[in-house]
Amino acid sequence: YVRAKLIPPPPRSAAPAPEPERTVKVGTVLRSGGVAADRFLLSDQFLHKSLLLVLHELPSRVFVASVLNRPTVNLVQFHAADRPRRCISFGGDGQLRGGGLDIDSNGLMWLSHDATFGGTPVGDSGIYRLPGSEAAALIRDGEASAADFLLSSGVVGFEEEELSRQ
Repeated sequence: YVRAKLIPPPPRSAAPAPEPERTVKVGTVLRSGGVAADRFLLSDQFLHKSLLLVLHELPSRVFVASVLNRPTVNLVQFHAADRPRRCISFGGDGQLRGGGLDIDSNGLMWLSHDATFGGTPVGDSGIYRLPGSEAAALIRDGEASAADFLLSSGVVGFEEEELSRQ
């Protein structure tokens, strides 16, 4: 805490740093490892030992990602014959709202690995985002099972510099 919050950082040089080779793009899966960043230890502990899927890049070179390995006790139960249920994963502390990134009216993002279901590809990761109504219809009609989807309830943002340090 002292190093991160109280000791001033070393001064930055006035000369701009050379542009690093870009290694993070939409569809990249990242895992935290090595030495944990101050942010992970002090304020966003849910990121410690997390798997992240980069979903979107903003023009300001901020990356929007979802944590894949933080299931919650919250469930979605489907109106189908055997009433299947699926856990909702905690994707981050950023709320999902609106129609961007195929977010449904409950603030959930539906991800699948099966290209036959359609949806929007997330980069070249082999993962697809589907609108919730389409995913629910696939389950209701028996064309998919609840286990074919990962439901995420949030996102987290990273600046490119932060990702390159980790």
